[in-house]
Amino acid sequence: MQEYLLDTNAYFKVLCFINGKTKNISNECLKEIKKVLTSNCYISQITLIEIISVIGKYARGANAQKDKCNCIVSETGDICENFRFTPSKRKWNSREVNAWIKLTKDIVNGRSSLLKIKVIDLSCDIIIEAEKFIEHSLRYKFGSMDSIIAATVIDSQKKGKNLSVITSDKSLKAGMAITNIPYSDVFKEVIFCA
Repeated sequence: MQEYLLDTNAYFKVLCFINGKTKNISNECLKEIKKVLTSNCYISQITLIEIISVIGKYARGANAQKDKCNCIVSETGDICENFRFTPSKRKWNSREVNAWIKLTKDIVNGRSSLLKIKVIDLSCDIIIEAEKFIEHSLRYKFGSMDSIIAATVIDSQKKGKNLSVITSDKSLKAGMAITNIPYSDVFKEVIFCA
C-alpha cells in the first residue's frame, strides 16, 4: 500500500482543502486528493514545527505594497523602470488562528474525524541521510529543512515503508528526481483563498 509523507506546503494545502478554503479543483485532481487522504499519511517533525509559521504568515496579513522592479533588462545592465504591486492580505482574527492551530493538533493527535496524520520523529539516521542529501542543494537550491523531508523518506524506505513525498517545491522535486525518491504534486491545483 502506498503511503505519503506530506511536505509542509502539501500539509498546508490539505488544511486549506479541509477548511474549504480553496478555489475550483478539477474532478481528476479531487479524485487523487481523496486517494491520498484515505491512505496512510505522515508528516516529518519538521513539518509539525514549520506549519505554525505558515499559518502565522496568513494570520499576520500584509499591507499593500508598491515596489520598484530591479530586473536587469539589457546586456548593458539597464534596470527595469516598472513597479510591482502586491495587494494587501487580510489579517486573521484570533478565532481563525486558534481554529487552524487546533485543527493541526487534532489531526496529528488522532482527535480529528476528518483526517489522521502520523508524525515521524527526527532520528540520528534521518539526520545522517539529510547530511548526504543536502549536497544536492548546491545544484537545486532547496533548503536544509527540505533535505530532512527527503531523508525521512530514504530512512523510512530502509525500514520497509513505501513512502512517497507530496510537495509543490520545484527545487526539492528536482533533487529527489536525481536520487530516485518517489514524489508527486497531487495538491498542485489546491490554491488557498481566504
